[in-house]
Amino acid sequence: MVKGPLADRLECAILEIIMGYRDGTYQASWGVWLNSVGRLVPDFVHDADLKAALKRLWKGRIVRLSRAVKGRYTGLNYSGNESADEAFFFFAEFNVTITDDGRRYWDGTQMKSVPGIGA
Repeated sequence: MVKGPLADRLECAILEIIMGYRDGTYQASWGVWLNSVGRLVPDFVHDADLKAALKRLWKGRIVRLSRAVKGRYTGLNYSGNESADEAFFFFAEFNVTITDDGRRYWDGTQMKSVPGIGA
């Protein structure tokens, strides 16, 4: 379990979930995301904290956010436009996919959790 500020623990939980899949992608509805992250971060309470963590990871190019469109698994990428957040996150399943930079970030996170290595 990750220790530290809630924001860091939420980001780590998101990455742990997606890295649990062979292709580094997890597709789920908002409610499923809440439950999945809540199992890893039991003191997480506010939806806004999860949305903020997802957006920080996206802005940092650690993850790609997308939605399926007309039979394509990743047809519509997240725009970053706050006025579209409700439609993107809350009305259908969306994908969170690790990026190449995200894989490097995840490797660094894992090294820090090994005793005697990292900060």
